[in-house]
Amino acid sequence: IFKEIAVNISGYYDDLSTKCDGVQIVTKEAIQYNYSQPGMCGAILLSRNTQRPILGMHVAGTCVDFGFQGMGFSAILVQEIFKEVSDIAVEVDTPKFVDDMVEMQMAFSEVDQIRLLGAVPSKLAPRIPMETKLRKSLLYTEDKNDLLYTTRQPAVLRVSDPRYPHTIAPLTAGVKKHGQLTYNFPKHILDMAESMLWDGIYSKLPPIVPNPTLLTYRQAVVGGLTPEYVSLRLDNSAGWPWSVIGGTTKDYWIKTDENPDLHLRKTYFDKRLTKNLKDRMSLREKGIVPVTVYIDTLKDEKRSPSKIIKAGGTRVFCNGNMAELIEYRRHFMHYVAATYKHRLSIVNGAVGINPMSSEWTNLALGLLSKGKNMVTIDYSNFGPGFNAEVHRRVCNNQKRWLIKNVKDINPVVVDCLQESVINSFHLARNCLYLQVSGSPSGAGPTTTDNTDVNEMYLLCAWIQMCLNNGIVNIWQEYCDAVYRALYGDDALLSVHTRYILQFNTLTISGYFSHFKISATNSEKDGEIVPFMELKDAKFLKRGFIKHDVRPLEYLSPLDWDSLVSITQWIWDSEDSIAATVQNCEAALLLAHQHGKRKFEELKRVINTRLSKLGIDNLTLTWTEIDNKFF
Repeated sequence: IFKEIAVNISGYYDDLSTKCDGVQIVTKEAIQYNYSQPGMCGAILLSRNTQRPILGMHVAGTCVDFGFQGMGFSAILVQEIFKEVSDIAVEVDTPKFVDDMVEMQMAFSEVDQIRLLGAVPSKLAPRIPMETKLRKSLLYTEDKNDLLYTTRQPAVLRVSDPRYPHTIAPLTAGVKKHGQLTYNFPKHILDMAESMLWDGIYSKLPPIVPNPTLLTYRQAVVGGLTPEYVSLRLDNSAGWPWSVIGGTTKDYWIKTDENPDLHLRKTYFDKRLTKNLKDRMSLREKGIVPVTVYIDTLKDEKRSPSKIIKAGGTRVFCNGNMAELIEYRRHFMHYVAATYKHRLSIVNGAVGINPMSSEWTNLALGLLSKGKNMVTIDYSNFGPGFNAEVHRRVCNNQKRWLIKNVKDINPVVVDCLQESVINSFHLARNCLYLQVSGSPSGAGPTTTDNTDVNEMYLLCAWIQMCLNNGIVNIWQEYCDAVYRALYGDDALLSVHTRYILQFNTLTISGYFSHFKISATNSEKDGEIVPFMELKDAKFLKRGFIKHDVRPLEYLSPLDWDSLVSITQWIWDSEDSIAATVQNCEAALLLAHQHGKRKFEELKRVINTRLSKLGIDNLTLTWTEIDNKFF
C-alpha cells in the first residue's frame, strides 16, 4: 500500500551534516522539505508531471505534530550514481502460509529492527524444547575446592527457570539480538577492502580438485572428493517445513547404503524432497529467491554463570531447510574446501585446524614471525548482527571465485542462494519474521561467511588507520606487518612493533564502536588490554604453552572450566555409567594439552571417583595421546 503526501521543497544542500546516535553523517547533495516522520527513511521524493519524476530518497529529518511542522531531507538520486547490474536475483518470493487471524506468541518493540510478517497456523509451528537434556554425571560435585568442580550449568530454556531473573522469555530475548543492526562502513573503505581481498587472497586461491564442476546431489550429501569435502550429517534436524510434516531429521528423508568408500556410496532421496529441490531450482533460474525459513530454537548447552542470568544469554540456533543446505553445498563446496585446505596460508581463516597437533605450533610460529605483540578480538552478537553490506561484499568475492573456477555455475542461482542468508526468514514459535543482518547460525555458509566477514571488518579498520596516518601501500603493509588467524567471530592477530600503538584491540574496538560493532579482548572481562604476549593470548578458547618434551612444539590448553565441565554433565542416556565414562575419556584426551603433570592429576581424581562407584579406571596415558598427535 502506497501513501502519497504533498510537501513543499524549501532548500538544497551541497553537504548535509546530521547526527545519528552521536555519529556524524554527511549526505552529499540533499533536498529539504517540510515533512518527516519516524520510519520514513527510504521513502521516495517525486515531482509531478515530469519525464523523470524521481528526485530523491528520504534519509533524515525532524518530526513535530505528525510531520508537517518538521523538516525532511532527501539524498538526490540521479542516473549516474546507480551501478549497472546484470545476472542478479531479481525477486524474493514471499511466504504464502501466514495466517493473519492467528495470534502471535511473541512480541517485539519498535526498537527491534526485525520485520514481523505474521503468524503461522499451529500445524506449521515447530515445537520448541523447554527442558534441557543435560544431566548431572555420576561424578558431579558442588564442592568448589574439587578439581572437577565447574561453574557451568545448562542454559536457561524457559522464563520460569528459578535461576533466571527476567520476565522476558529467553527465546524472545535471543531473537531480539537478530534486530540489533550496525552502521555501514564508508563506501570508499568497503570498495578498497573488497578489491584488496580479491586481488590479495581470493584470486590466488586455487580449487583443490582438477577442473571442478557443479556437484551432483549425491556428491553434495556424501562429499568425499577429498577429506576437505566433508559429508553432510544426516542425524540432525531436517529444518522447516520438513520437521513438521514428516520425520524431524535428515535421515528420514535421505537414505544412504553406508558404503565406507564415499566415491561409491549411494543416496536415496524421498520423492517429495526430490520434487522440492527441482521446484526451488526452477525459481532460482528465473531469478526468484525461494522461501527458506529457519527455525529459531534455544541452544541446549552449558553456559557460564554470567550468561545464565543475562537476558539473551541463551544462544539461539537457527535450523535451516535441508533442501537449501544441499543446494548450497552443490554450489559452494569447492570454495569451502579450498579455504579448508589452504587455511592459515593463502587464506587467514583457521577453519578445519586441529589444535591438538603440530598445526597449533605452525600457528604460534606464524604469529611470532611478526613479533611479540598479540591482539585478540572477540565480538558481541557477531553472527546474528554483523553488517549486511559487508556480508554482501564478502558474497561478491565468493561469487567471483565460483564463476572463475567452477564450470556450470549459474551466477543467478548463486545470487539467490546468497540472498537467502543475507535477508533470511525465521520462525520463532509461530511468529514469522525477516532478519536483515548477520547470517542464520544453521545456514550452510555460516562458518565460512562469519570468517570472511571478520576478515573484511579488520581490513576496514586497517585501511582507515592507514588513511588517517598517510600510510601508502596499504595491502602490502598489512601483509608485512599483521599476521591474522580467524575462525568465525574469533580473531588473533600479531602486529609488528611499528604499528602496534595504532592498530591494537583498543584502537580497533574504538573504530568499530562508531558503527555500533562491539568488540573486546577474547576474555571479555573488564578493561580492554591493547595487546599482550603469546603466553597470555587465547584463540578458540585455547592458550599457547610449550610442549613438555618436544621443545619445538606448542600445546593448546583449553579453558579449564570448559574442560572439567565435560566430566560433570552428560546428555540424557539410558546408560549413565557409559555416558559418564565416555565424557571422562573425552576430558582426559583434552587435558593432554595442559601438559603431563595436569593430565596425571586429572586422571588420578577421575579414577579415584570411578573406583568408588565400582567402575573400571581409565587407562589412557599421556604418552599414548602425544604419540598420536605428534
